[in-house]
Amino acid sequence: MFPYSKVRERIVRNLPYSPSAFTGISSLEVMGLPQISYVDHCFTTTPDPTPEDEESIAWTAMSAYTGGSDTTIAAIKTAFHAASLHLEAQALAQSELDQIVGQERMPEMNDRPNLPYVTAFVNECMRLIPVVPIAIPRRAMEDETIGEYFIPKGSVVCNFNMLRDPDIYESPLSFDPARFLPETGTPTHPDIKGRSGLAIGSLSYGFSRRICPDMHLADSGVWLYVSTLLWAFQVSMVDDDGSIVKDKAAKWESVQFSSGAIQYPLPFKVKLVSRSSAVENLLRNA
Repeated sequence: MFPYSKVRERIVRNLPYSPSAFTGISSLEVMGLPQISYVDHCFTTTPDPTPEDEESIAWTAMSAYTGGSDTTIAAIKTAFHAASLHLEAQALAQSELDQIVGQERMPEMNDRPNLPYVTAFVNECMRLIPVVPIAIPRRAMEDETIGEYFIPKGSVVCNFNMLRDPDIYESPLSFDPARFLPETGTPTHPDIKGRSGLAIGSLSYGFSRRICPDMHLADSGVWLYVSTLLWAFQVSMVDDDGSIVKDKAAKWESVQFSSGAIQYPLPFKVKLVSRSSAVENLLRNA
């Protein structure tokens, strides 16, 4: 029997279909919150859903939620790690946030176009430490020639190496958000040259038909979390005794990561200090 088949059967059998969702009333509406959700949209555009429609909506909604939870957390851990060891980059992002957002409110998605360095910070985290280093791995089943490129049988597309290509990225192992900053008013992302239809500046979401279906949600969620983190706290990595790490370059080079499909830094200690009393009060009352 296939491993975990009994577990799978139990999960499928006990999958809770929310009664409110399948009568066209979302849980958000029940709680009196704005009805901006994937499930609501599906039922709005499918007013008379068949049982097959309902099952598809349930499974796709669950897939988006479960598939994006651990990967989003992994990206946030990487951002914590990068901010704690690259204080100059952290300070530049915070200066930009102070100028655009101030300290009387939290960052919002509407602020993103005016926060190019914060966006560059997030893109650099995703470039240097991609959450899924080889995306969904697939190999060429036979020799193939595409234009001037010869792809031998058995080749695997590896976005990890592509994102560290020294022919594209100067000092590819260095954490340098400035490489993603706009030039002459137009954002230029080295890793999406020739892909004008894609606005996200990272190949870490995969490629073509197998690209992450929730990439826009994931990109927005990670950006909002990281921007709020940098807006609210001064982040510093500390040793076991609680003292702030002095040799940050050595610490960055010696970082250890998880093994497996999803990549994130192994546990490390950080110190978070509220950047102001106004920020602290806002967080407490949020």
